[in-house]
Amino acid sequence: KREEAAAAAAASAPELAAASGGGAEAERLAAENAQLRAQIEALEHTTAIYMTLTGVTVRLEAGGQTATCECRGEERTHAFTVDTQPEDGDEGEIGYAPAPGAVGCPGLPDYLLDELIFEREQAPALLVKVMEAVGGGKAPHTPRSSRRSSIMSNA
Repeated sequence: KREEAAAAAAASAPELAAASGGGAEAERLAAENAQLRAQIEALEHTTAIYMTLTGVTVRLEAGGQTATCECRGEERTHAFTVDTQPEDGDEGEIGYAPAPGAVGCPGLPDYLLDELIFEREQAPALLVKVMEAVGGGKAPHTPRSSRRSSIMSNA
């Protein structure tokens, strides 16, 4: 959907410039539009790299303060939401909740079966716990090449 919106915006920029007589303001807006589209593309690429490295997919909800996440392993999956501004939290805290109807993933600590609020600095530890449970105590993704296998086994 974002690509479609960016394409529509790109197509409309020249039309806007032509409709306004090709003025400097229209050209400035078209350049700003192109710059913003490039920034969005770079952010989407960065997000894709993080998703590849962690095995966690992240989808921002409306407003951008809540994300629906899913960590997938070979045989296990754990879905959860993260809220960067939980109602009952203080500044610098994050809310975590397993997805509605989520069944406990074997190896997932019991405390991750309930909603909780924690300090932002603890987020990496939470992700490690989820990844360990989904991966059955190992990395969530099985490497496909012998080079990757040797890298993973020497970690």
